[in-house]
Amino acid sequence: MGTTPVIPIEIYEDLDEKIHRHARYSLSGLINQIIGNYIENQSRIVCSICENFGKTLPKHSPDPKQHYGNYRHITKTSANIADSAHAYLAWSYSQFLTQIEKFRDFLVYIGTPTFQNVSHTWLATGFIPRWVAVRLASRWRIKDWTWVKNMARGWRNTIENHVYWPPSLGSRKNLHKISSYEWSHAGITLLEEFDYILSQRTLQGKSTQKLAVLWRKIAQILHSGLNYLCSIEINGLSSNQKMHATALQDHCGKRNYRSALGLLYAEVMIQKLDPAHISPLLHQLQTEAENLLTTPFSSDHANKQLPAIILTSPKYILTRLNGKEMSAEIQADSPVFFTLPRRPTPATSLLSSYQHLLTSIHQERLRNEFPKLPEITTREIADRGLHPGDQHFRKFLRRLLGMRLKQWLGMKLSPPELNWVKSFDPFWKKPPKAQKLKLELKVHTKVLEKIKKGAVIDQILIHPPRTAAKHTLAVLQLSGTRSHLISPPQISTPPVSASQVFVLGYDLNRLSSQAVTFGALDKHKIEIPIKPHHISKMKEITRINRSLKTCDIAVSYIQQALHRYGSDSRRTGKLALELRLLHRRRKNLKHEAEMHIAQEIYFQIHEFSPTIVAYENLQGLSTRGKRGKLAKIVNYMCKRSDALANRISDWYSIQNYAPKLIPVDPQNTSKIHFGCGGVIQRTIQSWDRGTCNRCGTMVNTQI
Repeated sequence: MGTTPVIPIEIYEDLDEKIHRHARYSLSGLINQIIGNYIENQSRIVCSICENFGKTLPKHSPDPKQHYGNYRHITKTSANIADSAHAYLAWSYSQFLTQIEKFRDFLVYIGTPTFQNVSHTWLATGFIPRWVAVRLASRWRIKDWTWVKNMARGWRNTIENHVYWPPSLGSRKNLHKISSYEWSHAGITLLEEFDYILSQRTLQGKSTQKLAVLWRKIAQILHSGLNYLCSIEINGLSSNQKMHATALQDHCGKRNYRSALGLLYAEVMIQKLDPAHISPLLHQLQTEAENLLTTPFSSDHANKQLPAIILTSPKYILTRLNGKEMSAEIQADSPVFFTLPRRPTPATSLLSSYQHLLTSIHQERLRNEFPKLPEITTREIADRGLHPGDQHFRKFLRRLLGMRLKQWLGMKLSPPELNWVKSFDPFWKKPPKAQKLKLELKVHTKVLEKIKKGAVIDQILIHPPRTAAKHTLAVLQLSGTRSHLISPPQISTPPVSASQVFVLGYDLNRLSSQAVTFGALDKHKIEIPIKPHHISKMKEITRINRSLKTCDIAVSYIQQALHRYGSDSRRTGKLALELRLLHRRRKNLKHEAEMHIAQEIYFQIHEFSPTIVAYENLQGLSTRGKRGKLAKIVNYMCKRSDALANRISDWYSIQNYAPKLIPVDPQNTSKIHFGCGGVIQRTIQSWDRGTCNRCGTMVNTQI
């Protein structure tokens, strides 16, 4: 949520009323910069403590179940400075232990004789097959199997930097020249292993189609691509392998040889190492897991994002009310404030106080908390610059208000500043007592609704400013029951009386007027016609689709410009920022479309009260392997079917009625008749409805 600065009226009330608006604007910018610089400096202290002590946490072996306040014994810092750092250290160390546990389980899993090829491929290239990633995701209770695949690749890239890693397995930086004998020997070994696996699967009655295709690809590479492979230098850990797999198409035919080439490369590397050394190597990796994986906060990335400040106490960082008092004030529609506890401090003073905690990078990047004011030392403008049409008006007004703000805060002015005040602003009187700056919290309507329903503020996070305007962002973590925190859409129309709908199905399509379509059946599998509930929502989704296409066009232009400007850091830096903003805009548009679709589904369920709601499980659907119009449809559709179903399930979890949501495999759902199992004849003219070739019934293909 955003914040807005509280502007002291006594600083500008004596000025001409015509320039009060300009004065408030200038003061707002000054106060935002002061508080933004203050939060950024505090965040640098937190980040430095995490970076200094994160690497040493495994040596201390703290109990992850203890409260993060116990980490003060490790960092030797007081609570008011480092509570946020202690919390981040505790959370990151707990995640580090979880990652070690998963890494060891991964090594045990692929170390079995059944997964010999998997362990060989992972050690040589860092890749694991999709079916292994899916099994591990289910084993670790992780929804996204791609996270497992990327994590396995990251583990392989990390462990190659240690001294006992076998040089024969190579690294990301080394290219290998492999002889014809090594390629042939590895290929023949692989084909023999595949022959045995194919025979076993045939005897067991299992499918061998994919393995047979891979066998033929390896054989084709050995037959037609061996001369090309002997003439190149290859590395299976980088994009170099993908490039050579594409080049093999000129020698072996138009097919995708990436997986086959990866298996061949892995077999060559394993034969260089000697397969007998694989099992001891995996056992050694398990033993040294804590020393192999990246410890918390050990990344050397110079431009990483600063952490948020956790306001653990109402007295530190920003003074405020406690959680219960703040919730009560918000319920009463009273304003809530964050107060800066001290006056702005220069960077040199902060450095002398916190030099022992700050890393060298953060010492260089500390900011003077009071921003630099424009230099106007002579009477360059008439009427003291207080004329909006004058070219120096903004500079003069900012310096004048900045000097007054310094005195209002109780800061000491330097001799040149005192002389300037005597010359240009001798009649303004500062208050007898130093004042403090305040920010007013702008509570979002959804958060306000939850607090008024009974939720209580449990924790507050303050994010460092991410833009030049230095706006401070606050995050409120609420606690309460499900009825406090979940707010289903408001519906004014009553449900249909005596509804005969037993099963309601919805189909997700590209973002248009047909973004979500519905089909319904009664208990006897007879179709019940259903129309969209809110036409206006479908029109809004169509508008979002047009905005998404506009974003994508802008993204393509910026990507071309980035490629064109190359190493010009001044231009590419600005373009990269615009690109990030466009991607954020695209993400927000997709989220808005998903919300409209979820509300439409909720309205249909409310109206017909079905017992079962079926939806296509689109998890894993991507544009990979798709081209042309089909790829565009997949790119411009709501693919997060599980997230939609979970949102609808949450809305119904606080109500008396809750339908049963069942995911359905999307394969052939639009081709097979649900009644008799026949094939539906679809044409471009009648895509949503077609005739069943078995029973002759006109069928809704969305059911």
